[in-house]
Amino acid sequence: MNVKILLKNHGYPCLLTMLLCIAVLSFTNNYFGLRVNEEILLLLVFFWVVILRCFDHIKKNVLPYLVLLIFAVTIVFLCFLFDISFSKIITSYTSWFHQTLSDGKSNSIGYSAAAIILLLIITSILIYLLQKKHFTRIIGAVIAFCVLLFLGFTEQLTTKLVVVSLLFYIFLTLVEIRITFFYKKDRSVPSMAMTFLVPCGLLLSLILLILPASENPIEWKTIKRCITAVSDSVETLVTNIDLWIHPDKKEFNLNFAGYSEESKVGGSISESEELAISLKTSSLNNIPVYLNGNVKNKFDGEKWEDIVSYKKEEYTEAELDSLELLYAIDREGLTEDYSSVISTRSYSVTYEGISTRTLFYPLKVLNIGLTSRKDAYSDDEANLRFHDIKSKGVNYSFQFMNLNLDSNYFNKLIENQARFQYQNENVTSFLQFRDNIANKKYPITYKVSEQLGELLKLRRDRIYEDYLNVYEGLPKRVSDLAFDITKNCRNDYEKCKVIEKFFANYTYSTIPKQPEEGHDLVDYLIFESKEGYCTYYATAFAMMARCVGIPTRYVQGFRVPQSEEGSQYSYYVYNKNAHAWPEAYIEGIGWIPFEPTPSFYDYRYQPWSSDKGIGNGTVVTPSIGAQYDPYNYQKLLEQEEREFQTARNTYRSISMIAGIVVLLILFGVFLYYMLRIQLFNRSYRKANLVKRVYQDIKAVLLMAEFLGKGIENSETFQCFIKRLVVEHSMNEIEAESIIDIFQKIRYNEEEPSIEEQQKIECFRNYFASDLKRTMKNREYLRLRLYLLRHERMIG
Repeated sequence: MNVKILLKNHGYPCLLTMLLCIAVLSFTNNYFGLRVNEEILLLLVFFWVVILRCFDHIKKNVLPYLVLLIFAVTIVFLCFLFDISFSKIITSYTSWFHQTLSDGKSNSIGYSAAAIILLLIITSILIYLLQKKHFTRIIGAVIAFCVLLFLGFTEQLTTKLVVVSLLFYIFLTLVEIRITFFYKKDRSVPSMAMTFLVPCGLLLSLILLILPASENPIEWKTIKRCITAVSDSVETLVTNIDLWIHPDKKEFNLNFAGYSEESKVGGSISESEELAISLKTSSLNNIPVYLNGNVKNKFDGEKWEDIVSYKKEEYTEAELDSLELLYAIDREGLTEDYSSVISTRSYSVTYEGISTRTLFYPLKVLNIGLTSRKDAYSDDEANLRFHDIKSKGVNYSFQFMNLNLDSNYFNKLIENQARFQYQNENVTSFLQFRDNIANKKYPITYKVSEQLGELLKLRRDRIYEDYLNVYEGLPKRVSDLAFDITKNCRNDYEKCKVIEKFFANYTYSTIPKQPEEGHDLVDYLIFESKEGYCTYYATAFAMMARCVGIPTRYVQGFRVPQSEEGSQYSYYVYNKNAHAWPEAYIEGIGWIPFEPTPSFYDYRYQPWSSDKGIGNGTVVTPSIGAQYDPYNYQKLLEQEEREFQTARNTYRSISMIAGIVVLLILFGVFLYYMLRIQLFNRSYRKANLVKRVYQDIKAVLLMAEFLGKGIENSETFQCFIKRLVVEHSMNEIEAESIIDIFQKIRYNEEEPSIEEQQKIECFRNYFASDLKRTMKNREYLRLRLYLLRHERMIG
């Protein structure tokens, strides 16, 4: 067997196997710190793959199996001779393996070499079998390409040997695909061509190995940015399709967490462990945080709805509510020391597994800082909504005033302000409040309008108009009970506390008993079942408070749990933390939250300190979190704007480059085919008359074959031409002449005259023009390309 045949049959498949084995072994050696020399590794791969190929070539011979048997017997004999225990070897090797995994490097070169040899034997057999088929080699190239992408994007440090081996394998496979495409008839040509292309690839690989490489991995910033943009677009599209199918998901409601549909009260719930949002703060605290998501004001006996007569004002509803509380603190004279009543906190919110337009915020919010210019929002009464659907990754921050609800200080403030009415407001106190805000006595950044007092009055009137309605079906004994238990209370806040404590001995249940058909749900809860979950108790509280003249609203949102162990500054909110609670409006104070749901009361009213009375104990307030910097928000917007412009310019540049590349490819393809046409026309003009006739006849045959009307197995050339004449309405006399000319050339081996050659050429042109007239332009173009692709057959 000569060298050429040897390389053809064995060289190329062995090389492909070696390349993938080198990549696998080199990566393993580097990743696990086995410390095997790369030159030794290359020699091991070379000799083992050669042995494997030889074994495969003579596998039908008994000799290789005899050699293996002798080798195995020798190993067993030596172990017996030197009293070597296999169990000890396996135990020792296992111990070394676990130690290497834990330390990240090997402490024994002998064990490392054994591991490399064992891995080589296993992987080489699998890889070698994959190289036997052209299709599996293509799959191997795709896998190699994906591995390179993975290593690049994860910034996984690896050796140059891995990268060069995989690139060389991909290169050879691509060239093989191209050559195979052009040599479909002769299967031996691609294999031979690939074998003698190997030296070029080896030289290129050697150059790549010699060239110095940076220790830092490529960051792929532009590609990652584009992938992120495409991923975000796809995720947004999927989210919008899902919301189009399920429109109830646009705004947050408790069915996100397994409650009954939308805001309907009743039914059972199933808790979901899916992470919804996460929060971060800069300081330790144990203050309970409730995030408002969906606020509703009208209950019809079955479900809550949001129906308000809100008119867009200078301030949002949330801002007016915070200003009303600060105005009360200012009237109380707590300008210099309001930390006994409120604590200013700052949090950052990130959406995790939730998709909604709802912007979650706490009561008494002071500022909301968006980190992206695309995340603008609008207010719909007490509900804040993004302009479009937001999902995983959306981030914003807020600063709010947390109320010290379970304290004598807050009760004292309520008691002193209970007699306040906006109609009797003292103008002097409002002017003083404006001056204190201007002097930055309070943690707000926006200016106070001269019309604020009037706006608060109008807001109070609107609240009493929209948040006091009681549905007609509410039984009278519910309102009688509400009046009875609150008859000795001095103010609205005390009434709400009495109603709240009324449910203290009730039972919390996620599968409560359901009222019979026609029985009122609120009445059934209060007087009969005495069990339910948050939506039951929030609804019952709201209705009872409205019966005694106190405006209330129904709030759905999240109760932020305590921080998990090891993450003191982070809070993770799951769907199971979805909650509903009521809020009552106290004139002069604003909206105050209450917790009538049993088992949640203690969480809402966690004490800040061991206060023992006004002026007596030392107040230990929680530590103040990071304060909101109004200039920081502007800086974030400017930074985001710069990033947006950079991303847009990058996208434009990539789009322009991609467009230019596509145009160049199209132009190259066009020039390529034009060149082939010119070369074909030149060869046709230079050819003798016999070759011209054969080219014309073969062109006719190809056109007929493209139409599916080629020569059939049992059909003669004469019958074929007559069939074309009939199908395309040609002159039968000319057809007979064409047959005579072809038979004269083919069988008599006579030279045709110029007139005879021109007749054949005219026949071809007439057939082509007839096809152009009857075929669509797209089909005719495909026909021309088909003829060009078969130029080798007709040239």
